[in-house]
Amino acid sequence: MKEALEKIDRFIFSEASAKQLGFCRLIFFSYLIFLFSSRDWSIIAWYPKELWFPPSPLGILQNAVGSETQMKVTAFLFRLSLLGSAVGLLTRFNTLIAFFLGSYLLALEQSFGYVGHTAGPIALALVVFAVSPCGDDLSVDRLIRNKLSNRALGHGWPIRLLELILVSVFVSAGLSKLINSGWGWVAGDHMTYLFHERLIRHPNLPRIVYWLEDSSFAASVLGGLALCLQLATPALWAGPTCRGLILIGLCVFQIFNVIALGVHGDSALFSWYLMLFPWKKAYQKLLNSLTLARQFKIGERHLFPF
Repeated sequence: MKEALEKIDRFIFSEASAKQLGFCRLIFFSYLIFLFSSRDWSIIAWYPKELWFPPSPLGILQNAVGSETQMKVTAFLFRLSLLGSAVGLLTRFNTLIAFFLGSYLLALEQSFGYVGHTAGPIALALVVFAVSPCGDDLSVDRLIRNKLSNRALGHGWPIRLLELILVSVFVSAGLSKLINSGWGWVAGDHMTYLFHERLIRHPNLPRIVYWLEDSSFAASVLGGLALCLQLATPALWAGPTCRGLILIGLCVFQIFNVIALGVHGDSALFSWYLMLFPWKKAYQKLLNSLTLARQFKIGERHLFPF
């Protein structure tokens, strides 16, 4: 038991640089600025009260929905806190404000009969950044302070928590399919029915969706690959190569959902792929490949000078 706890401790508090965490902060909050740039929360003030079914945190508030002006001011302050968090100005203050206002606005969206897939992960990630030392590098605060703060817990644990959020999202989705539908989710006509349902709603989807609707085998293979990819998400902890392959697979899978099926609900997860991808390892491999190619060309010239 003690050894297991020590392994968990080493895993959670593994080494990571302040620059790596600062990069994650920059990517995440910049993506949220892009994602919420055109979101209009003021219309929530006009939603009928009969549709008000809030989650438990908002249910204790009598007047959780403000007026149209109040909602506009709240949304403006939220976007301002996202900008401050992205550039790392007053990072602790702005990340805390982004967490409180973001959780409030996201919860309001889920209180009128619609529940999104990524509102929860976004709120959890906002908590992680709010309590982490994510402003220690790649930030305006670092330029002002001109020195790196010493952290007893290091800078690795927030990144491990971000990884855990991503793994939990996809593993829970895969297990939910297996528990509720079993392997029948990918077998038979289930997948073709899903494509047929998407085409009824969006008849202008790409031609590949029509082909998948007609081919139950191809649709089942695609569904099986998606399910296996979701269940294999923990493999991103197996090393940089596995991490890169898993994240690329998830990204391709989600791009297909956006382009071919018109599903945009999980687009916030793109920020996770950018944050957690092993860019340094990929750059080193690319550099090594280019070096080998260059050496091969030089050797080729010596062997075949004509």
